[in-house]
Amino acid sequence: MPPKIEGYETARLRFFRDLLEGERVRILVELDALPEKSDERMSQGLERRLFDLLVKEGRLKDVERMINKLIDERMDGTK
Repeated sequence: MPPKIEGYETARLRFFRDLLEGERVRILVELDALPEKSDERMSQGLERRLFDLLVKEGRLKDVERMINKLIDERMDGTK
């Protein structure tokens, strides 16, 4: 069951809609939800569980900040 935290639904939508798979993995690694050297096959189900784990740990603001950062980096690269 998804956490009942303000901003969760929007952050989850943006995480999967606005980011590429590599960007999502980068967030999970940088926020220590996934080991850098993990050989685990990634699926959206696993990404979702790790996303929810970060939210339950109180890291939603960190996730939102990284989503914005990665989108900004991508936009700066297209200019």
